[in-house]
This record gives sequence, structure tokens and C-alpha cells, in this order.
Amino acid sequence: MQATTLDSLPQTGTNQDLREEGDDIVMSMARRDIALEATWEIDRLCRMLRETFTSENFDESLLLRGLSARIEDLNNSVMSAIEDRFCSTSSLARVVLRNFASPEG
Repeated sequence: MQATTLDSLPQTGTNQDLREEGDDIVMSMARRDIALEATWEIDRLCRMLRETFTSENFDESLLLRGLSARIEDLNNSVMSAIEDRFCSTSSLARVVLRNFASPEG
């Protein structure tokens, strides 16, 4: 895949690279590539944070690992929503909403 640069993006006054068509949202490949680039960076930053942060305080370390893991889970859901055609919306919802689901759900 060729890297997307600012110079390679269309410069328009309207946002035609993201539009609604009935019940669907249509996204341009350039917009998708930028969104995925952001998710890849978030993923790497989460891993770097866990790899480089050390604390003598167990609670601080646990909190950092937990937060970065949750951010990574949410980020992976965004990646899947953008480009994984085989990932169902219900499986995305289970990851994104898992901490907020009712006990009956």
C-alpha cells in the first residue's frame, strides 16, 4: 500500500469522501487509509506505553496496562469497522459496549 500524503489528497470545499447513501455510509479509499493510519498509530502508542512505562507502584502499573489495553480494544474495533467485511456489527458492539451491558444482556 502506498502511503497517503497531504499532497495526494483531494482539496475540495465539500466533503464528498464521506457521504450517506440511504442506510449506508460510503467512505473514499483515501479517507479510509487516513483513518487506518490513525488506528495503527494508536495501536503502536499503546504498545510503546506498556513497554516503556515502569512504576514501582503496582496500582499505577496495573491502571496503565488496563487503560492501554482497553484503548487498544476500542481501536481494534474501529479498525474492524473500517475494513473487516467479515466482522459483524454485533461482534463490534460486544467489544465496545461490554462494560456497559446490562446483567440481563
